[in-house]
Amino acid sequence: MYIHQWMILKMRQLGFEDREHFMHHRSLELKAAIVGALAGLIGGLFQISILRTGTGKHDLAEYLAGSQIPAWFWAGLLSALMLLVALWLVRRFAPEAGGSGIDVVEGYLASVVPLRWHWVLPVKFIGSVLALGSGMILGRGGPSIHMGGGVGAFVDRIFPKHDAETSHALVASGAAAGLAAAFNAPLAGMIFVIEEMRNPFHYNFLNVRLLAIATLMATLVVNLLVGQQPVLAIDVYDTPAWHEMLLYLAMGGIIGIAGAALNLGLLHGVDRMKWMGRDKWKPYQWIMFLGFVVGVLHYLYPQMIGSDYSLVFYSLAGNVALKGLLLFIVIRFVLTIFCFTAGVPGGVFAPMVVLGTLIGLWCGEVSAWLFPTFVSNPYPFAVAGTGALFAATVRAPITGIVLVVEMTANYSLIVPIMIACVGADIVAKALGAEPLYWVLYERHTKPRPKPGL
Repeated sequence: MYIHQWMILKMRQLGFEDREHFMHHRSLELKAAIVGALAGLIGGLFQISILRTGTGKHDLAEYLAGSQIPAWFWAGLLSALMLLVALWLVRRFAPEAGGSGIDVVEGYLASVVPLRWHWVLPVKFIGSVLALGSGMILGRGGPSIHMGGGVGAFVDRIFPKHDAETSHALVASGAAAGLAAAFNAPLAGMIFVIEEMRNPFHYNFLNVRLLAIATLMATLVVNLLVGQQPVLAIDVYDTPAWHEMLLYLAMGGIIGIAGAALNLGLLHGVDRMKWMGRDKWKPYQWIMFLGFVVGVLHYLYPQMIGSDYSLVFYSLAGNVALKGLLLFIVIRFVLTIFCFTAGVPGGVFAPMVVLGTLIGLWCGEVSAWLFPTFVSNPYPFAVAGTGALFAATVRAPITGIVLVVEMTANYSLIVPIMIACVGADIVAKALGAEPLYWVLYERHTKPRPKPGL
C-alpha cells in the first residue's frame, strides 16, 4: 500500500496524473522506437536499392551495346523506360507520391491531406528507386521523409487505441527518422520537423522526446546496413580566420539570391507540370524525352549528372577550373528544376547539397583569386555554401547548419556555416522567397492558375 502511494506521488512529481497516463507515455515511446527502427530499415534498403539499380542499368546498357547501337543510346532508353514506369505508378496508384512528399506529410500533420501509407510506401519506394537509379538529379531525402511518415501511420494503425494525437506524433517521428536515415543525421532530423514543420507540428516535450527516440533508432539501424561514415566524407577543414568571415556573409548573400531563383524556378515548373497533366499523354511524352537525355548524360558524364555526390568529390579534388564550375552550376541548376518538377518520386535535398557546394566553391575560388593573402583556403566555402542554399530555399537555417555539420563532420566550420546560412536566409526573405515545402503544401488546398509562357 505504501509502495503504491509512493509510486503515485513520484508519478505526479514527474508530471503524470495517474498510472494510465504514465503507461500511455511509455507506450508512445515504444511505438516511436518501432517507427524509427522501421524507417531506418526502409532507409537503408532504399539506399542499397538505388545504388544497385543504377549499377545494373549501366551494366545492362553495356551488355546490350553493339557495333550498330552504342551503349549511351541503351542507357538513355533504359532511363526513359524506368521513368515511364515510375510516372505510371504515381499517376495510377498514388498521385501524392510524386515529388518529395514532404508537403504531403505537412498537410497530414495539419489535418488537411490524408496519408495513404498502404499506397505511399510501395509506390514511393519503387518509383524513387527507378527515378534515382535512372540518373535523374533527385535526392532520397524527401522520399525517405515521406516513407518515414507513412511508417508512422502504419505503426499507429496496427496498434490498438490509436487516436488523432497519437497518429500525429508517430507520423512526425517517422518523418524525422526518415531524414535521419537518409543523411545519417539524427539531430537534423529532429530539428527539421520542429523548424520546417513548425506550423502543423504539435510542439511539446513528449513529442520532442518521441522525435529523439525515432531518429536515434533510425540512425542505429541504417548504420548497421550501410555503415557509419558521413554521407559527405570529405576533408575536415580548419576554422577560417576571423577576418574571412565577412566573405562568408557575402557568399551567403549571393547564395540567397540563387536560392530565391531556384525556388521561383521549381514552383513555376510545378505549375507547368500540373497544367501539362490535364492532357493524359503529355506527361509521359515529356518524361520519356527527359529520361532519355538524362540517361545519355549520366552514361557519358556520370560525375556531372545523377543522384549521388560524385560531382562534389570531383570538384573538391581540384579538378574543375572557375569557368568549369560556373558551367556545372548552370547545368545543375536547370536540370534540377526539370527533374524535380517532372512528376516522378524524388526529393531536392541532394541536388541542393551539390548545387550549394558548387556555388560555395566558386565563391571561395573567386575570393582566393581576388584576395590571395586574405583567404587561407577556398574549400571551407563549399561546405558553408551547402547549408546556405538549403537555408535560402527551404528557409530552415538551423536545419541547414546542423545537417551540413552532420553530413560532413566539419564541426570546426560551424561558425562560417552559421554566418553563410543566416546571410542567405535574410537575403532570400528580402527577395520574397517563401519556404519551398510550405508553398507546395498550400497548393494542395488552393487551385493554381495556368502558368504564363
